[in-house]
Amino acid sequence: MKFREALRARAARQPARVVLPESDHPAVREAASRLTKDSLARPVLVGKSGLDPASDSRLSRVAQRLREARPDRVRDGVHALDLAADPLRFGMGLVALGEADTLVAGASTHAGEVLDAAAWILGPEAGRPVPAVITYLVSGDSVVSLAYGAAGSEAAAAELASVGALACRDWRRVQQDPARVAFLSASGGPASLAGERARKAAERFREMHPDVPAQGEIDWTTAVGGKERANVLVFPTPDAGHLAAQLGRWVGGGMVGPVIAGMSRPVGSLSRDAAPDDIVEVAVLAAALSAAALAQE
Repeated sequence: MKFREALRARAARQPARVVLPESDHPAVREAASRLTKDSLARPVLVGKSGLDPASDSRLSRVAQRLREARPDRVRDGVHALDLAADPLRFGMGLVALGEADTLVAGASTHAGEVLDAAAWILGPEAGRPVPAVITYLVSGDSVVSLAYGAAGSEAAAAELASVGALACRDWRRVQQDPARVAFLSASGGPASLAGERARKAAERFREMHPDVPAQGEIDWTTAVGGKERANVLVFPTPDAGHLAAQLGRWVGGGMVGPVIAGMSRPVGSLSRDAAPDDIVEVAVLAAALSAAALAQE
């Protein structure tokens, strides 16, 4: 069974509660309708065309979650309620409280705001120094995971190694074949700063996960074209990873994602031009990863 079909089959077996906090966006509403019609998820629309946080009985619990997680960002109880009434923060709070399984946003919200809300309200997984943004490049029966650190700047070697570990873990959650990771660089080889960081990241990764084949420092074409073809590619910077994902979407259209990994629950992060089909696929992917995470707790 191909990647997309396998994800849909998993989703249909136990439809997840997926929060969609941008209910005023036409593509989001259409995606929610398709998810319901095809029994792929139980979408929870939040905002102007959905659930109103201000009148929801769970608002005070979400507000308390915000205060406990980051007291430095909340002045008092009234301020906490105002913050919690925002659809994105309220939706993220529902996931944190176990009232929903995952959240998908970004159609009308900047990706940085989605990441900030996830880091604030869901919080990081234990032992994960930096979250990862992961997209799956799909071409026929071939699938490759593209991953980069979500911190917004060049990651240190240890952080890149953690990104690789997250990407390999999620690969195993959605794919059957073993992960083979490559830490990419195209900046002049191991003598360059970027190359040295990729080489050290690969070394650190091998120490943590000796059972997973890891290459680095290595360029894209060698990583995917060699005898030990990598299926998990870790990019040295967010810009490089984001551009690779955007280029893959443009030239082939075979992209599923991205999702933010490394939080207490995975979160779907949409592009601003996401179509209903894109939103459905991200929701199904995030739901599958969330179910796998719950099963392993």
